[in-house]
Amino acid sequence: MEFGRKPLSLVELCVRKAIDNLRYMGSVDGVEMDLLKRILPHCTMEQLTRVENSTEMDLSLVTDPLWRRFYQREFGQEHTSKVIARLKELGQKTPYTWRELFAAKKEKQKEVEDKMLDKFTKKFQAERAGNSNITVELN
Repeated sequence: MEFGRKPLSLVELCVRKAIDNLRYMGSVDGVEMDLLKRILPHCTMEQLTRVENSTEMDLSLVTDPLWRRFYQREFGQEHTSKVIARLKELGQKTPYTWRELFAAKKEKQKEVEDKMLDKFTKKFQAERAGNSNITVELN
């Protein structure tokens, strides 16, 4: 046993165990916000989504900065700065959370990708139809 080293508190042990088992975590209703501020930053995007979807209480106080970080990682600092500037124009109390902004941006990104894929498919089909009229004679 090491001397001079203070044993961990039960709360610290519980926090560490919760962090180790985030993949199994669902609802956190009834857990104090101070504890959630220590646990939830260790979540992946999927884990955080699952926790928020299964929890009835509003977690945005804790999760909003986490979603902002996910947004910045996914879309870059420049785009995040533009969003922050727009939110400042809206005033102190914005009607959007970073989770909603992230979901909206992902949806918009998917729409653009779908349109590009559709254009590519139509162009490919048009070229293919144009080439089907050509016959090759072999001697």
